[in-house]
Amino acid sequence: MKKKIIAVFLVLVLVCLAVLKIFMDKKDPSLTLKEVKENLTSYYMEGNMTLYNGEDKREFIVKVSYECEDEKDYFKVSLNDLGINQEQIIIKNDDGVFVMTPSLNKVYKFNGSWPMNSPKPYIYQSMIDLKEGEYELKEVEEGYLIKNNPNFDNKIQWSTQEVLFDKKYLKGYLKKLIFYIVTVIVVNFITFLLSSVIITNVILKLLICGVIGLIIPNVIFYFVSYWNCLCFYL
Repeated sequence: MKKKIIAVFLVLVLVCLAVLKIFMDKKDPSLTLKEVKENLTSYYMEGNMTLYNGEDKREFIVKVSYECEDEKDYFKVSLNDLGINQEQIIIKNDDGVFVMTPSLNKVYKFNGSWPMNSPKPYIYQSMIDLKEGEYELKEVEEGYLIKNNPNFDNKIQWSTQEVLFDKKYLKGYLKKLIFYIVTVIVVNFITFLLSSVIITNVILKLLICGVIGLIIPNVIFYFVSYWNCLCFYL
């Protein structure tokens, strides 16, 4: 009897979470992006970045890790140039900003507020800031497409930038910087993990497995369900 009561309670929790998710999905995406930025604690992004210069192009594998602790921003960015097979790592911590080239065994330190001093095509905060000022928002099949005029001090020739966000979690998947009608940079993120999304998925999966384990009177299945859920996400 006790197990059934717990199972019913968990089902009600799941229903409430589902209703809340439906409600959240109908919100204005620009408002949701603002909330994401205000509550952003960590994320990880991995993808491909292509730089175009006429008929020439350079391709990079980009990996970005971010964490906010005690209102301080920490970054680690890896830019792997596939053309010359050389990785450059940029790290921001309490000691400053460091640029490392492992293959050359070189490390440089410089002062400044990087990467917040100017927008970066591979930084999620820069994607969210795309809606600052005047912008165009269009709902497409893949999600939400936002366009505006960039404000890059050192790249004033970029006339337009576009970011594609998915509808589910407002992850940034595709970013384009355009010089009038010619695309000069394309960043396509394959992996995108937000801290809040990871936690929500784990909780929901554990609740679902817990309900199944409680309803079926099998102690072994109950524990196996939880174990499988943890292994899937961790």
